[in-house]
Amino acid sequence: MTLQSSGAISMNDMRTEFGISGAISMSDLYRGGSEVPNEKEVTDAISSISYSGVSGATLGYSQRYMYGNLHTYSGGLGAGGLWAYGFMYNNLALSSVFNSININNGSVTGSNYVSGGHADHILFHMGTSASSQTVTETVTATMGRAGTYYVLGATGGTTYAPQNGHVGIEVDTGSGFSTVYTLAPQTTTLTSRYTFNASVGDKIRITLKGFREEISRYYYLSTSSSAADKTLSVNTNVPASGPIDFADLYGAEA
Repeated sequence: MTLQSSGAISMNDMRTEFGISGAISMSDLYRGGSEVPNEKEVTDAISSISYSGVSGATLGYSQRYMYGNLHTYSGGLGAGGLWAYGFMYNNLALSSVFNSININNGSVTGSNYVSGGHADHILFHMGTSASSQTVTETVTATMGRAGTYYVLGATGGTTYAPQNGHVGIEVDTGSGFSTVYTLAPQTTTLTSRYTFNASVGDKIRITLKGFREEISRYYYLSTSSSAADKTLSVNTNVPASGPIDFADLYGAEA
């Protein structure tokens, strides 16, 4: 929850939001002080998401299968599959289908991916494909928080033809989608492909495409330009020093 954006704000409202007990001094409410943070790990950056691509467990490279939305998939697992590929966002728990399956070519199973602190991203999507496959997946995210976000793209390694893993990016800031990063092969170094200065309600559409053998291709939607992260600046309207008014706390959050 956050404090309201208009009207009266009571001391009890502030106590509830910031976890304060007892008396409140206005100096406690400076941004970056003991109570009001200047940044936080956000889990609501995306307000809604849609997906098109694989349907059910689709065979990729070797014993790797693609399941699309790893939060909601409820079907069967690929025969002999050891890895589950797909997308995850907003720090949501993964479907129990994947409790004992390694996620996105890593060594972490679905049962402890989020609880173990491995979901340090706004959105993460990985795909795979075998020598005879061309697979396209598209995720469209509507942003629930304003902020600066980065799309980081890469492939998993030189052994498995990194030029076969492509990423493309489109954005819609109110006038329809436009291409900001044309579908292109990725390198083995995780690299920022687009900076998205988003307002609430803006949309970003990311396409992940594999041509033939590609053990892994992936992207992150991140708050960092160089690594997976979900830390955003918050409470930017609250002063860090000097005079402070209750109205400065409109929309403030713990």
